[in-house]
Parts: sequence; C-alpha cells; structure tokens
Amino acid sequence: MTWKTLPMVRFLLLAQGILAAGLMSTPQVRGQSETKDDLLDRQRRLLEVQSQKFEADIRAVLSEAQRLTATDPALALEKLRGALAKLDDDNALAAKRRTAFG
Repeated sequence: MTWKTLPMVRFLLLAQGILAAGLMSTPQVRGQSETKDDLLDRQRRLLEVQSQKFEADIRAVLSEAQRLTATDPALALEKLRGALAKLDDDNALAAKRRTAFG
C-alpha cells in the first residue's frame, strides 16, 4: 500500500510547493508594477519641470531682447539667435509648445 501512496504524497508536496511559490511571488510583481508607475510619474514630472524652466528661460531672453532693441539691436539679434538655437536643440519642450515660440 505504501508504494501506491508514495506518488500521491509526491504530487501533494509538489502542488504545495508550487502554490507557496506562487503566493510568495505575487506581492513582488505588484510591488514592481507600482515602482514602474512611480518611476514613470517621476519622469513625467521631471520633464514637465524641465519644460517649464526652458519656457521661462526663453521668455526671459525674449524680454531682454525687446529691451535691448532700443539701445543695442545687434546684441538683441544675437540673443534671439541664441534662443532660437536652444529652441531647436531642446528635447524637453513639447512640439506644440516649441512651435508657439518658433
């Protein structure tokens, strides 16, 4: 009779091991997905802050160039060209916002 119950015991031990492994790995998967979401949100916020800073910098250059137009038009033009070059090189600013400046 023991030779008949031995396969059943092996099966039950194997099923118990699989169930335990599945239960132990479930919280890790949930934790990883939350971490990925957190990282994605963090990256979005960082990109938004970079975009806002870049827009503020461009607005400051435009304001300074407008002020310089009366006294030193060549310097104002140089500053505007520099701002345009920065605008072309920047990746943080969305295309829609970039076209509003350029």
